[in-house]
Amino acid sequence: MAPPGAGLVAKRVAAGLLGRNNQATKRIRVIDVCTVAGAIFLVVRSLWPGYAGGGWMCLLLPLIGGLAVAWFVVAVMRAVERQRPPSFPLRRLLFTPSIVVLTFALLLFYVPRRIAFWFVRGEFERHVASAVRSKSGGKPLGRIGIYAVDEYAADPRGGVYFRSGSQPSWGPDRVSYGFAYKPNKKGTPFGAAEYGVWPLGGGWYWFRASDD
Repeated sequence: MAPPGAGLVAKRVAAGLLGRNNQATKRIRVIDVCTVAGAIFLVVRSLWPGYAGGGWMCLLLPLIGGLAVAWFVVAVMRAVERQRPPSFPLRRLLFTPSIVVLTFALLLFYVPRRIAFWFVRGEFERHVASAVRSKSGGKPLGRIGIYAVDEYAADPRGGVYFRSGSQPSWGPDRVSYGFAYKPNKKGTPFGAAEYGVWPLGGGWYWFRASDD
């Protein structure tokens, strides 16, 4: 025969465990939402060259990674409390880390930017022949799709450069970003310091350069 009050104690223990499980589930959902929101923000920002210059990627990637770790810890704690690990779906355990890995891969290979540029590449190509030769600066152009091209020019060393963004760097220097068709290896009409180009396909690249 069970001692008096044993049933009440068992019910209280069960209620406590259920409450902790519900809290853990809520924490997991919050972490899921925050991770997905951060990933979407990074992917959308990556459509424009130079988005990382504002520090968003440096801030949000570690944050998303931290959320993934926090999610894993909460999930493990919930499984341990329930003492029934098989009942916890593996797909839920892998959801947030998978989002982090997928986001990193998309950014590493510029997949969103490649897709976005593919849709407007024909419009850029129509302006290649009309670009003026210039060693410094270019002429205004306007908006092409989602990209606001403030200047474009043909560099005498080779390549046609479309600047879609710029921002201050250290001191009086200014860093320019944009797209380039068959770029040269020495520099752009917007500067040659810290010059770099990354392929997008079809002879097109995105570039970064400082006027230092």
